[in-house]
Amino acid sequence: MKKLKLWSGAEEEAQSVALGFVIIMGIAITTSVILFSIQVPVQTSKFEFKHEQNIPNDFARLSTAIDDVALAGSASGAGAGAGAFETVVVGMKPGSIPQLGIFASGGILRFFNSSNSTEKFECVACSPEEKATNLSGNYSWLWNNPYDYENKSYVDIFADGVRLQLESGKNMIFNSSGDEYLSGEYWCNNFKVYNGTNLNTPWLYIHAKYIYVGPNSTINATGRGLAGGTTIPEWGTPMSADGTGEGGGKIPTCRHPKVPWWVVGGEKYCYCGAGGGGAGHWGKGGKGGNSSTGPDPYCNDKDNTPHDGGDGGDSYENDATLKDISVAYPGSGGACGAWGQVANGYIYEGGAGGDGGGVIILDAPIINISGKVTVDGEDGHYSNDLDRADDSAGGGGGGGSGGTILIKGGKVTIIGTLSARGGNGANGAKACDDSDTYDSNGGGGGGGSGGVIKVFNKTCLYDAEGPMNYTQFQEKHTNVSGGAGGIKGIGNGTYCGPGDAPPEDKAGNGSRGEDGIVYNQSYEYVESIPHFPSGYIVSKPFDAGNNSTTSMVLYGNISWNATTPSGTFIIMKVRTSPNEDMSGATPWHECLPVKNGADISDLHSVSDGHRYVQWRAELYTYERSRTPVLHSVCINYSWGKPVIATCSGSIEFNSSYFYAPNFVLTYAHGGTIKSQRQGKSFMLLPPPISITRNGNTTDISITAVDLIGNTRFVSGLPTHTIKITNGSSDLLAGGLEFNNITLNFYTAHPEAWYDWFNKTCNDTGLNWSKPPVNWSKAPVYYINDSATDRLQVVFYGNETYPIRLWLKRERVEVKIEIEEI
Repeated sequence: MKKLKLWSGAEEEAQSVALGFVIIMGIAITTSVILFSIQVPVQTSKFEFKHEQNIPNDFARLSTAIDDVALAGSASGAGAGAGAFETVVVGMKPGSIPQLGIFASGGILRFFNSSNSTEKFECVACSPEEKATNLSGNYSWLWNNPYDYENKSYVDIFADGVRLQLESGKNMIFNSSGDEYLSGEYWCNNFKVYNGTNLNTPWLYIHAKYIYVGPNSTINATGRGLAGGTTIPEWGTPMSADGTGEGGGKIPTCRHPKVPWWVVGGEKYCYCGAGGGGAGHWGKGGKGGNSSTGPDPYCNDKDNTPHDGGDGGDSYENDATLKDISVAYPGSGGACGAWGQVANGYIYEGGAGGDGGGVIILDAPIINISGKVTVDGEDGHYSNDLDRADDSAGGGGGGGSGGTILIKGGKVTIIGTLSARGGNGANGAKACDDSDTYDSNGGGGGGGSGGVIKVFNKTCLYDAEGPMNYTQFQEKHTNVSGGAGGIKGIGNGTYCGPGDAPPEDKAGNGSRGEDGIVYNQSYEYVESIPHFPSGYIVSKPFDAGNNSTTSMVLYGNISWNATTPSGTFIIMKVRTSPNEDMSGATPWHECLPVKNGADISDLHSVSDGHRYVQWRAELYTYERSRTPVLHSVCINYSWGKPVIATCSGSIEFNSSYFYAPNFVLTYAHGGTIKSQRQGKSFMLLPPPISITRNGNTTDISITAVDLIGNTRFVSGLPTHTIKITNGSSDLLAGGLEFNNITLNFYTAHPEAWYDWFNKTCNDTGLNWSKPPVNWSKAPVYYINDSATDRLQVVFYGNETYPIRLWLKRERVEVKIEIEEI
């Protein structure tokens, strides 16, 4: 008998459920697969298109970062830019699909340096048609061509170069043809005595830029120094006086009081008629001539009593004072001669001593003495008794000593004469034998010593025949001789009859004074007049052009020869222009100083391709007694293609999309170009180039971006970082004018640059013209795209239609950083 399975129905039901689950899951999976296959391309395409829209923003931030780092480096100074940097994150891939976390395909980021980049730029200061025919040349300026300059201010050109002027005030001119008078110390511009004028002075110190004494004209200090001795009363009794000054001549000893005349048995005066002593200066003065007296209660009451003349004055200078550039002594005075012996109740006055010579100091960079400068001592004076005495005559006065002529100068020319002669002693008076009293002629006065002439000069001394040595100078152009002694007993003897002269002449002649000295020494002349604190000289424009039709000039270094004493300096500036009148050149106040020996082509005021060059030297001094001296300037140049800027490097992003159209973004020369793989490239973000019209002038402003660093390729991550460092910004042309400018773009995208330049130039109002240029359409441009890898944009101009260029070069280092996974 069979048993029944009570659970068999439940098993079948379970099997049915399991089968249904499998079927349902299969349907779900099939549906999901179908849905995924539809949604993934849609979502991926959305992310790719969104990425395509966003990545230009990354490149825009990249352009801004490059500008910021370049400017930060420039503002910080040379080398300091290394501390400035910025980073830019570039999205490499589109976003992920929701819930799945799957990224769409990304791209490749590349940096190309100058060795690998196809993107290069150069700015050339000429048209493609201009050619160079020679190799090199140089321009030199020398101080010995004093007219080779355009203008100057507060500087003069001297024998050794350009110097700051002296701040000396007005001119002092004496040209009346007669006598004039001046005394004291003066600072002036030009000091001139000419036209037969005699300028008298006791003491004169002239500081000037230029001193001139013309032919037949004189600066005269003869006898205007220290006074000679004269007759002086003492209690009503006449006496003679010594000469004044350290070297004053001495009176005869017989003039010493013996017995006062009003006291019986007291001291008296002896009137012996001996000559006064001459004054000393560099040497000793001459001694006065002797005399004799007869029996006289005032002179020892003896017959034929001899009496010496006065002693000559002592010297009062030495080698130390002679070589001292600040010392100048006046001449001293000669002594008065002794009075003649009393006869018949009369006494006869001795001659007064001559005055010393004065002082004349001349100080100037240039001194020319074609006339005469004199500081002679005055001659002694004759007895004031009308050349005779009834019985006994007075002695002659001693001569004054010569004074001092001190000359301090740069270039000193002496064509005339310098004189510091000692004064002659006066003759003794003549007596007559017309009574029973003793008669004696007067003794001659002693001669004065010669004075001092000293000349300190920077260069050698000159006369009309050129340079001269010390001996020539001393023998031909100076006189420092001592004065001659006076002669005894000279006079007309108006009241003397035949045989009335003294039967025996007991008087003597005066002796000669010693000679003075002439001293000459070369030294580093320093003007005593203060210099202007600053001044400048500007050269004439120099044509460095290769020939009459081209400006293929390449500038090199500038050098100059100068002397800059402590506290002085020279600033040199240089500028260039395509025009001879320097129109369009950088204003001087905007030109930067240049170092001696530096390459001037790096200056923003100088450009290769400018045929005219000009320099300006600015002279400065903090120590007003000194001046810098500019001797010469030299500028080197050559001829060739005047490339004034080059740059290279590019940053490139290549997309790798599944569904969106792939493209390439290229950052080069500051602009961003987008190129489709199956289409034309175009300028997505414009370059930092502007072109405008200003009347007849075409203004072009360019920022040339130079990218340096190591070439690198990265891909695979959602983002990569570009680091920008080591920036610098240099102004290469600051509004300089040119006749022609050519922009060469070596590029893989010539069509993008062509379209951008063509539209920009048309919008500016420039006209298209192939060479030869149709100037009726000026201003004109031309784009040559005949080469597959180069675009050439040419702006044609001339002096009427100039091209004004502002050119800045930014240079940064680019590094694509490798991200750690």
